[in-house]
Amino acid sequence: MNSTNEQNNPADIAENMPENIRENIPESVNETGVKPPENPKEAQKRSIMPFLLLICLMLIALCVLIIIKQSETQPLETTEPPTAPLLPYNDGAGITVNIPQISRPKLSEDKYADPETGLFTQPGLAEFILPTQVSITVYNDDLIFPSSFATGTIFTEDGYIITNAHVVDGAVKISVTDYEGNSDTAEIIGYDGTSDLALIKTDLTGLTPVTFGKSSECVLGEAVACTGRSAFYDNCVNFGNLVNLDRVIDTDYINSENFHVFQVSCFINNGASGGPVFNMYGQCIAVVSTKYVGEGYEGIGFALPADNVVPVVEDMLAGGYSTTAVWTGLTLERIDAEAAEYADVPYGMAVKEIETETSNPAIKNYDIITKIDDTQIITKNSVEKALSGKKIGETVTLTVYRPNGVSGAYFETELTLIQKKYFPRKAELIESDGGEIIAPEADLDGFAVTTTEDRGERTEDR
Repeated sequence: MNSTNEQNNPADIAENMPENIRENIPESVNETGVKPPENPKEAQKRSIMPFLLLICLMLIALCVLIIIKQSETQPLETTEPPTAPLLPYNDGAGITVNIPQISRPKLSEDKYADPETGLFTQPGLAEFILPTQVSITVYNDDLIFPSSFATGTIFTEDGYIITNAHVVDGAVKISVTDYEGNSDTAEIIGYDGTSDLALIKTDLTGLTPVTFGKSSECVLGEAVACTGRSAFYDNCVNFGNLVNLDRVIDTDYINSENFHVFQVSCFINNGASGGPVFNMYGQCIAVVSTKYVGEGYEGIGFALPADNVVPVVEDMLAGGYSTTAVWTGLTLERIDAEAAEYADVPYGMAVKEIETETSNPAIKNYDIITKIDDTQIITKNSVEKALSGKKIGETVTLTVYRPNGVSGAYFETELTLIQKKYFPRKAELIESDGGEIIAPEADLDGFAVTTTEDRGERTEDR
């Protein structure tokens, strides 16, 4: 071993390196392997660069702050569309934003979808029918707090109004308010529980009456509109369709029996009773009567067809009640399957009460009527079916079962149909010296007055 320290030659070291390492040696490294000292000017430039970068960043930040400050004092410029109105909006921070809103295209000024046929648009129909109804407030036992709210269909310009019998039944005071907000009291002119119709009269004038169409011409599914009260809200209009043209329903109204109605999908809310139902031609084709009430059920409303309303209203104008409503003179109660099995009697309708005008004294209480002519009698519906088309004074044959202890017997007897007169329980109608209740005198000018016989024949043609 050599004991002395020999200094290695960098050139020799580099020459002895592998070629791939030797290629990576920087050119700035001299042959001694030492990097030569940097130029002082270049070193000074390198040390100043960070400060210059910092100054540039500060200038950029200053420009941003100036821009923000100017935006707080000057509104943003927006381009206004040439045909759109601009609605200013201020959010409280000094910035105003203009959101353009464009007017909808205008419909025909006459509001008709088809001016030649008279078919309305929905907005046009709503505008046309809204003035044809009134809001009704009914007071029963308390003259301060109303007992119910309803709607009326304006029948004449001088104050005759159609509504439901169940609306005015028991009323001691009736108040009506028209579309323009004019109010007055009303009196009962006519009342018919069978059809659930009533006619009242107010001193309001200049009203807008409905024009009745023919409900027999209505088509299943056609669009209709109801107008009137909805809960506590006046002057409402909503649209729907005719869902069924001949429903037979039974209600719990006093003096009311089964009757045939239209089913509509308009929303019938409390307060809508008595309001008009229109087709899209602006014709009143029905009067609202009731709705189906039950949890989970909505939009099941019922209305009285115009063909049934018109003759009843004609009778009310003439005499205060319907002359087309025929009656056996008997108050009947159904004997259902359970009761029949328990008492060992046939199904039918039991006689609960006998009207003094009944022409056949052979009928007694608790007799069970099982047939009228050839129609089997089981429910109120079957009684109505058996009497359909009959006239006052016509004779029908009853099949009767009379219970007698442990046994009973059938027999047949004839019965003359009488006119059924309905009056509200507390209506302030005029009473004559003879005790007969008559309606206040009605102005029949403009109405075609016919005899009972003529009206009955005409009703059959409807």
